[in-house]
Amino acid sequence: MSYSFPSWGRFPSWGRFATLVMTLIVIVGLLVVLPSGRATAAEVGERFDVGHWAGYAQYSDDGRDFSLCLISAEFDNGVALTFLRKGDGLAFFLNDPRWQLGQYDSYPMTVSVDRLWSQRVEGRAVLHSVVVDLGQDLRAWDALRRGHRLSVVTEVQRFSFVLDDSARALDRLEQCFRDHSGTVLQAQRNPFSGSANPFAAAPAPQTSPQTPPPTSSRNEPETAMRRRPSMQLDQLSGLLERVVGVEFWVRPAAEVDASLDIDYIYGAGELLTGFYWEAFAEGRSAERILADALTDLQNGCSGPYVSGLRASVAGARGVRLHGSHACRSDDFFADATIIVWKNGYVSVFMNTTDMADAQVAEEIGTAVGTALVPGLSP
Repeated sequence: MSYSFPSWGRFPSWGRFATLVMTLIVIVGLLVVLPSGRATAAEVGERFDVGHWAGYAQYSDDGRDFSLCLISAEFDNGVALTFLRKGDGLAFFLNDPRWQLGQYDSYPMTVSVDRLWSQRVEGRAVLHSVVVDLGQDLRAWDALRRGHRLSVVTEVQRFSFVLDDSARALDRLEQCFRDHSGTVLQAQRNPFSGSANPFAAAPAPQTSPQTPPPTSSRNEPETAMRRRPSMQLDQLSGLLERVVGVEFWVRPAAEVDASLDIDYIYGAGELLTGFYWEAFAEGRSAERILADALTDLQNGCSGPYVSGLRASVAGARGVRLHGSHACRSDDFFADATIIVWKNGYVSVFMNTTDMADAQVAEEIGTAVGTALVPGLSP
């Protein structure tokens, strides 16, 4: 799989960005259609740079009515990636003057950022561009700010973009919108009230560790109040670094998306994204838990897949099992390590990466599992 990097020497400043800017003005103008059916004219307001990204505020042709802010960069595959911040949320579009598109046709595609966020969407063709509206999707916003690679998979091709400086670029885009719209969305119109940034999820409140329930209730289903994981963030980070030998970033999953029913998300640069959670085994075996996890991955694959379990290993404190899932059509590989502890709990490590790095994911999962449950001596 090939990735597209920003074209550092092509549009590093506004002076050399002018040609693309004129194209963007025409495209965005066609996206804003008056009741008469006539596209609105537009003029550029404030201009700004963030690394290799260049942006501006857009107004009506008389300079009175603010419409949106955008920020854009051209990549080494010749495709320009542009983010729009409008009153109703976030959108992005891909532009390549070589494309011959059916005007205003819809094209199905899958958009994802690393393994943090993925969504099936429809893009709308305008001139030589395809526009995707993300609305006020918190997960998309957070993933774009934190992620390393944006992937857009169409029915015939895959585009990948390395998101260098994306956090600073999107923060500057949001600042542009706030400055030129004149106000942050009013509370009655803002479903994210309490935050200066309507797309930034508030950090999950910190609570004191809870005591695990008594043994008699450990096989009962979990209640709506999920218990805190016994492994703390710094312990997970230290374990990964000690076992693998490289530094990992680790974040509580609630800070990424409060609806995620897992405990932590971790990663090693652009190479790998992992997911960790603890739960009650509820009488299930390691094989059953892993089979359920692999079934979920199979259901999400857009083409043929290969999944399999490897032999379990019994240790003094529990049983561990490894398995993997490969979906070549999505260039996705996952390796799972399941540990069912003798105290009734289960710990899951799910390492995800691209097909080319499948062996890395397997080695990390095996190393972590072996460190926690080394197996009984013969």
